[in-house]
Amino acid sequence: MIAWTASSYSRVLGANDRIRLGAIGVGDRGRHVMGLFQQVQGLEVAAVCDVYANMIDMAKQKAPAAQSFSDHRKLLEVKELDAVLIATP
Repeated sequence: MIAWTASSYSRVLGANDRIRLGAIGVGDRGRHVMGLFQQVQGLEVAAVCDVYANMIDMAKQKAPAAQSFSDHRKLLEVKELDAVLIATP
């Protein structure tokens, strides 16, 4: 068994240099947290999902290149995602 310290995580080499994030629930709180994640160097919001189209439109203003979905199951099928943020009421 290998024990990793917090500082050693930054030295682990992955398949690429970017973390691709999907965000489910991009209302006010979801967009706020999504914006905080976007401040992390090497992180890209690659997909957004909400049942309300106007929330998707607002999220796409923060992440214009992100794929958009109204069904969370479709977002979860995106194999290129490394992590998913779920922000629901």
